[in-house]
Amino acid sequence: MQIIFAGKAHPKDNPGKELIQQIIAWRARIASDVGIVFLEDYDMTVARYLVQGCDVWLNTPLRPARS
Repeated sequence: MQIIFAGKAHPKDNPGKELIQQIIAWRARIASDVGIVFLEDYDMTVARYLVQGCDVWLNTPLRPARS
């Protein structure tokens, strides 16, 4: 099994940046069992290539919170 994470956090999105750091740490812990890749600077061009070769595609964007 291989898991590919692709994303990009806004420079002011601290929770988003922390989540990316957690994914990277998780990857290091289970690297011998599961292949995990994190692709930086995700955009629609990258997405077009990713969806062509996947069995499951999960896209869960969240709108920014408004104050």
